[in-house]
Amino acid sequence: MKKPFFLILIACFPLLCAGQGSGRCLSINEGGASQYITADNMLENFSFDELSVTVWVKPTASNSHGGAIFAFNELSGAFTNNVNLVYFKDDHFEYFDRNPNNFNIPTSGYFPPGNWYHVALVIDEDLNGKIYVNGAERLSFNAMEVPVAGDRFSIGQEWDAFDISGLYQGQVDELRVWNKALTQQQIWEEMCKKIPPTDPDLVAYYNFDDTTTGNSLADLKANGNDGELITFNANDFVLSGAPIGDDSVFEYNPNWANETVAYEVAQDKYLQVSKVGNSPEGVHLYYVQSNPNTWQGIELPQVNEYFGVFCTNLNATFSVEYGFGGYGYPCFDCDKTADIFSRNDNAISNWSDISAVLDISNCLASKANESSIGLSARAEYIIGKNRNPPVNPYCQKAFRFAKALPWCSPLGIHWDKAICGAMEAQHPP
Repeated sequence: MKKPFFLILIACFPLLCAGQGSGRCLSINEGGASQYITADNMLENFSFDELSVTVWVKPTASNSHGGAIFAFNELSGAFTNNVNLVYFKDDHFEYFDRNPNNFNIPTSGYFPPGNWYHVALVIDEDLNGKIYVNGAERLSFNAMEVPVAGDRFSIGQEWDAFDISGLYQGQVDELRVWNKALTQQQIWEEMCKKIPPTDPDLVAYYNFDDTTTGNSLADLKANGNDGELITFNANDFVLSGAPIGDDSVFEYNPNWANETVAYEVAQDKYLQVSKVGNSPEGVHLYYVQSNPNTWQGIELPQVNEYFGVFCTNLNATFSVEYGFGGYGYPCFDCDKTADIFSRNDNAISNWSDISAVLDISNCLASKANESSIGLSARAEYIIGKNRNPPVNPYCQKAFRFAKALPWCSPLGIHWDKAICGAMEAQHPP
């Protein structure tokens, strides 16, 4: 029964489903249409005490007019109807409300388009406001108000009176709205992982993975706050490159020269990052407990889970170590077939063998100063095997006992069976 299953896997692995890892995101106004989302029903009978909005964004255009990533507006015909807005403009994120002191306040830092950023707007009960980008505080201000019942909420634009304006161009993913002021620690904790929609202070949660709901954008919180998709179609839901897993760990502001960050699934199954360069504020490691959405580039897929690394600065570098003993591979000298395969993110269709250094006795694969495809500051990693493992005379003798080894046993992995059979024929038990 094992062999037919394997043949089916080979036939299907170039593209699996899109829900793994960060799944899908929504492409807004990248095709020229006037696209946006409304979710005014969020505020039909609800007023905020405090406000937090977190979202992953990949702006693809930056100009002096800017584009509204999300906006709370008063329902009125006045042009002074701005309650709380976050823009992307001139390679910065900006805050805007109707207080004249808060017209287009830019964040510190430089954020070129074409990259994924995590943006968090936080306003507490005393109207102290902050914007965090990739977990770092980039702006503080005194807000004029928070949204109240009867206001409006939209994604990808903001209302000037009753007219659409400030169309955002780019991608969005994992937008969450909270009736509380998230702390910086809480932002770090929820930033690179999916969350259950059970927090009582979570008002709405849009992950953009469901493409089957027509003109409706599903709210995972199930509060009746589904959004309405204006002029979108199914092709606008594209593979997301946001660094999101099922779980994550992180470190911020340590002495990177002596610091390591590791995600450990089991004692001999982990990913570790060390020798972090160019002083990022933080490093996140995330874990995806499912197959990747593609196996392309991996000659012989082996595992049903993988890891990701996200450094908060675009120019950061790091070394990586992958412990794979927990996967049941035979860790002795003749199995020099395991290797680390890498891609930039979930939206990349091909994995690349990074030619890691193998420490077979300890079941480790490592790569110093690892640089992923296109960007040095982030990557995803999975363990796989090369198709043609080397064989030496020492190993040939070992195959006398091949039936006791995982890779030659009936319960083992069948691509090795031809090699095992050939060795057994030369050295019968």
